[in-house]
Parts: sequence; structure tokens; C-alpha cells
Amino acid sequence: RRHTRYWRDWSSDVCSSDLVATAREMTGSVRLACQEKWHALLRLLLPPTTGLIPVTLPYTLRDKPSRWRRGPVRAMETGPCEVLSIRGDPRDWLAARDLFPRGKIRMSGWCQFGPHYTRLLDWPFATGLVPVRNRYRAWAELAGVPFARLEESCRVKPATGPVVIHVGASRRSRQYPHVRALRDDLRSRGEPVQLLAAPGDLLPAGIEEADVSRVTDKALLDALTQAKLVITNDSASMHLAGLLGCRTVVVARVTNIAEWRPPGVQVVASPQMPRGYRKDSRSNTDLVLEGWPTPAEVLAAHFNS
Repeated sequence: RRHTRYWRDWSSDVCSSDLVATAREMTGSVRLACQEKWHALLRLLLPPTTGLIPVTLPYTLRDKPSRWRRGPVRAMETGPCEVLSIRGDPRDWLAARDLFPRGKIRMSGWCQFGPHYTRLLDWPFATGLVPVRNRYRAWAELAGVPFARLEESCRVKPATGPVVIHVGASRRSRQYPHVRALRDDLRSRGEPVQLLAAPGDLLPAGIEEADVSRVTDKALLDALTQAKLVITNDSASMHLAGLLGCRTVVVARVTNIAEWRPPGVQVVASPQMPRGYRKDSRSNTDLVLEGWPTPAEVLAAHFNS
């Protein structure tokens, strides 16, 4: 029996929720190859029939030993299968060939991979001459799933809980720095507010450990699902909120949100947000970047919509 494999190794966050959004719309045999640390969360998001394959490739780790080292890769499936990926990364193609030696590899994103790393190749996208590809649409197209089905599955489901602000990001440069002012503004409007953070997230200025709940897996999904509104930066929490159909406002500054935006979320973007595929050059630092939207602009996106 021929199986369909969505192959993509996940690195520092759940950035491949675009893959999950598509995989949960598929019928038949679907399996995902990803780092084992995400399996507990994925089992809460995916149909029980979806298989998970534990794969960790060194070049995807945050503290990568080498940009090209694939490490000892053993075959995970020796039978015929189909392997899909949208990154266009030659390292992914080589690893997929080792993991699934009899697999038919279908990859898109070859034209998008280079611009992430090379300014010259990114020039047409950064100047707006060529539009940036959205990853959710890319997965739907490659898998043959109508994008309207993803939009429907991510449709906003009203809830009556507190407003949730997820501080997001293990790098300060990627973190919305005005969380305290945003929280105080919401409370002045009579809105109950809950601050969330992942175990490894740094806290923005003015926010103490006692102010946040550090949650993962089911506790995180429950908090997002019950939220009246989720406010987050471009991070794993954005993708999860989109998958769960939460009313979501995303604050974008460091990366072009057009590439990563889930269906149904509202975006408040900084004028300094990159327009192409390359991130802000300081995105992997702990510098607090200027140019983020103000709390008033963030709240206007929700209360004036």
C-alpha cells in the first residue's frame, strides 16, 4: 500500500503548523517526520490516524554543529512512499533520500529557499516586484488540498475567556517589547488579561515571573482555546492560535508575516518589517528592536474591526 509522507524536520518552534493544517485535512495514510519533542503536542492537534516519525537532523538545531551536517541518518521507511516538502532545501532532499530510500520525493520552494539567505536573490521580493509565497498556501497546493478547506478549519470560534498575551520568543529581538503597556491598557478597558510564556521564553521589560503562566502542550492549547482574544508575535503561539480558530492579533516586526501568516488571523505590522524572505539582520540577537507597533495600534486592530 502506498503511503503519503509529509516530511519536514522541525527546529526551534512549531513553525510547521502550516504542515499540520494541511495534514489534518488529508485522508488516507499520512505520517509526519519531526523532532520527538513535538510529538506530545502534535498528538493533541492531529487525527489519531496520523503517524509520527521521530527524526532529528543536526542542521535544524538551534546550536547546530554544522550547516550541512546531516548526522547518521538511518532509513525510517524502506517501502514505496511519497515524500513532500515545501522548503526547497537541498539538505532536506538529501536527508529524505536517506530516510525514505524508495520514496518519491516531491519538493517545492526551490525559488524561495535561496532568498532566505542571500540578499541579492531576495531583491525582487524585498522590493515588492515578486510576491512572497505563503507557506500555508504552499502546503495546500503541494498536497492537493483546497485552501478554502484550511480556511474553514481555522475559522474563528468565539470564546468568552480572558484576553491572552503570549510573550513569545526565546530571543528578545523577536519579542514584542511593550507587553506591560499593552496589558495595562487592556485592564483599563475592563478586560481580564492572562500572560503566557513557554518554559524557555525571556520576559519583556516590566514583566515579572509571577505575572506569567509558563504552559506547554495541553495546558497551552486549553488557555488559547478559552481566550476571548490572543495577542502574540510571529511565533509558535501564533500558529497554534490560528490552528485552533482563536481570534488572534499578530504583531509583526522581525520577519515578513506574509510568508508565515495562518488563515484568519489579524496582523498589525511595523513599517520596518522586512518585505522579502530575509529576516531583520538582528533577529538572532537579544537586542530590543525599535519600530514595533504601539499598544494603541495593536488594540485598534481588534476593537475597531
